[in-house]
Amino acid sequence: MTEEQYVANIVEFTGGINVKVNEDGIKPEKGTKKSILKFGYVLGATIGTGTYSKVKLCYSKKIHGNVAVKLVPKKTHPEDYTNKFLPREIALLQKLEHPGLVHLIEVFETPNTMYLVMDYMPKGDLLDYVNSVGSLHEADARRLFRQLIDAVSYLHQNKVYHRDIKLDNILIDAQYNIKLSDLGFARFNPRNEQLHTFCGSYPYAPPEVLDGENYSGAEADVWSTGVCLYGMLNGKLPFKDTDYDVLRESMNGCLKFYKRVSRGKGHSYTPT
Repeated sequence: MTEEQYVANIVEFTGGINVKVNEDGIKPEKGTKKSILKFGYVLGATIGTGTYSKVKLCYSKKIHGNVAVKLVPKKTHPEDYTNKFLPREIALLQKLEHPGLVHLIEVFETPNTMYLVMDYMPKGDLLDYVNSVGSLHEADARRLFRQLIDAVSYLHQNKVYHRDIKLDNILIDAQYNIKLSDLGFARFNPRNEQLHTFCGSYPYAPPEVLDGENYSGAEADVWSTGVCLYGMLNGKLPFKDTDYDVLRESMNGCLKFYKRVSRGKGHSYTPT
């Protein structure tokens, strides 16, 4: 790809931001971030937001294509996150490699921000997809759930427990395959010790986590995958309230599935 073609791609990607080329290479006009351009990336639109970060679509000169970049401000978050959870997430992403996990391409930083460069998943997350179609056909849900279980099984085989499995954290690639993302709450637990820190989202958390009891990371993940499967098949979560009392009461009731969901024999999953 020539320099002129690269510039044309950036102009198209950024929606018309003027980019100049001089003897030093490509330089953006005022209003674009020079601090990230020197690493070979041009920031685009925000495609996701979280409690402590946001994710932007970026154009990468290195691969001549799009990537997703997670931006984490250094000075505006609790020390517990910046000193424990974020380094833990980076270390795990650098160590783990599986087709069902989002791949961390590289990490770099500026004085104010950490940047995590990852695969771009053009079809968004599974929550938005389920909301847009209402519910998935059983065959499609089975295929995606198998991919999810493969990824979770890989984590558990490596004594890693995700602790925040939810439809929002399951991303979809161009071929409609899924990858599990966001290992911010994941924990490497080689001795399978009982955990006690509350992690995840209320509607996906098992009763023992909601009740503040010690819990098994593997069993908590399995519960959350089951909630995801229910959501895929029914177009809504089984326990969707964020009020603790209402949520716990709903867990004592009977779950209702749409009539079109088959009642075939189940297959058990035993966490390692």
